[in-house]
Amino acid sequence: MVMDTLTTEFEFAQGTVEQALDASERRYRELVGALPVAVYTTDAAGRVTLYNEAAAALWGRRPVPGDDKWCGSWQLYWLDGTPLPHDQCPMAMAVRENRPIRGMEAVAVRPDGSRVLFAPYPTPLRDEKGALVGAVNVLVDITARKAAEEALGVANEMLERRVAERTQELEARNAELQRARAEAEAANAAKSRFLAIMSHELRTPLNAIIGFSEMIRDQALGPDESLKYSEFAGDIYQSGKHLLALINNILDLTKVESGNLTLVTEPVKIPEIVDECRRMVARRAAEGGITLSGVLPDPCPSVMADERATRQMLVNLLSNAIKFTPFGGSVVVRVRERADAGLDLSVTDTGIGIAPEDITDVFVPFRQLDAGLDRRHGGTGLGLAIVKTLIEAHGGTVRVESEVGTGTTVTLSFPPPGT
Repeated sequence: MVMDTLTTEFEFAQGTVEQALDASERRYRELVGALPVAVYTTDAAGRVTLYNEAAAALWGRRPVPGDDKWCGSWQLYWLDGTPLPHDQCPMAMAVRENRPIRGMEAVAVRPDGSRVLFAPYPTPLRDEKGALVGAVNVLVDITARKAAEEALGVANEMLERRVAERTQELEARNAELQRARAEAEAANAAKSRFLAIMSHELRTPLNAIIGFSEMIRDQALGPDESLKYSEFAGDIYQSGKHLLALINNILDLTKVESGNLTLVTEPVKIPEIVDECRRMVARRAAEGGITLSGVLPDPCPSVMADERATRQMLVNLLSNAIKFTPFGGSVVVRVRERADAGLDLSVTDTGIGIAPEDITDVFVPFRQLDAGLDRRHGGTGLGLAIVKTLIEAHGGTVRVESEVGTGTTVTLSFPPPGT
């Protein structure tokens, strides 16, 4: 009787335990099934014992009961494209060695050929004696995350490129502003130089005009010194011509720079221009003990140019050459027809010459190599600047060849007719 009672109680307790285990397993399955990440469990042989819908969706198919190839039947790859052999699956190895996996990310190729990126988190299951009885595998689908990271990387790359481009634009703009500032400072310096030079250049002839005219007005040498007063009048006349030349140079440069210069192109007889210009500077050359000559071909070709501008260019070159040539030197005008039917007109002197680093400065308005107010040679520094603008207005070029202490050659190259 007692035995029957004990048996009944044991069977009841056993049923209660089994019911509790069943209820616990149902809750476990419900919990696993409700998880948004892929979860599946395996036994010690690697056979699937439990999985949720997220795991079936991740792998692309449901496992057959007792399937031990559910995961191993797909090729796995690291994210860099390196394949993972099935017998070296990091998840299985981590479970066997009872160690966690941290930071693993891989690619699985599903049976339909599609790919899924995932991060595994396997956990070994052991009995009370420590024997491996299975594993719980949690797989997080990181496909969307990786796509977002890739998109973010592309966006960052585009942003970096745009920042770099913008930086370059700002640097270019800053360089442009620096250039503009330098040009403004150079213009301001040129204005200051111009005012200083012009003050000096105008003061000298004006002092002569005022001084000599005052002596004539007051008859400082007496009423009978008409010959002397006539000489004073000549000095006043020369000073006035000098002032007029200064003003004309400034007006000519202003016309060129403002675009108001109009060239009348016609056949110009170079020998006549050369003879006329030589006569215009002959007195200055003679006063300086300078020999003035010309070397022209016979016959000498004409050139299509503006006659007045051509005359002015040659006079400026001759005046400059005479100014910087010491007593006893020489100035030669040469004309040469080029192979392309263009014409070269050059002026060569035996003057003081120009240093190579200073050659480009001779064409800058108001820039003089001897720039101090106590300089030995007068002038505004406009002569060669005007020459350069006039020859370029003709479509030609000007070049300077010089050696310090030997002399200088300035050549005007007129373009061929019809160009």
